[in-house]
Amino acid sequence: MQEKRIEKHRVFFGQTGIDGAELLAVLRPQIGRRQHARQKHFNAVGVRLGYNRIEIAFGLARLQAAAALVKAGNTDEAIAVYDRLATDRAVDRILRDLGALLAALHRFDAADNAEMLQRLAPLVLDSNAWRYSAREMQALVMHRSGDVVQARALLEALVDDAEAPGGIRSRAAELLGVIGGEG
Repeated sequence: MQEKRIEKHRVFFGQTGIDGAELLAVLRPQIGRRQHARQKHFNAVGVRLGYNRIEIAFGLARLQAAAALVKAGNTDEAIAVYDRLATDRAVDRILRDLGALLAALHRFDAADNAEMLQRLAPLVLDSNAWRYSAREMQALVMHRSGDVVQARALLEALVDDAEAPGGIRSRAAELLGVIGGEG
């Protein structure tokens, strides 16, 4: 069974044009001495939670591959990698949702508002780990569409949510200051 999963991921990386040496070059900086201890801890936690280490590793590798494509200027290819990751049921949900969020982030400038809201809809739910980032992006989409009242409401909710990460709360407050008199 595990050999089948490994082969599936080999096929995926073959389709992206990334061979093993390139993938290793992308991942090698992550495998320093300090990273090794963190990786052992991450794997142990994943096993305790019932996640398959290979699936986690390949999910993370796909995120790294997409990031390398973005860095190389191949944003459309990276979005395709993120989108495939987001729909791959063999990958843990948190990584699938991160792939969906990153695809939306990289589509933001090119996508219309309807596409963006559709991409963000499952990510803004209270049950989603990436909800705060998705809600911040949703507020930007609402502002871009001209719905300043809704954008303001979303940003105020982020600022007032004590559980939202500090960076997101801070950016939301700054954006509120910028759009304060609009609408």
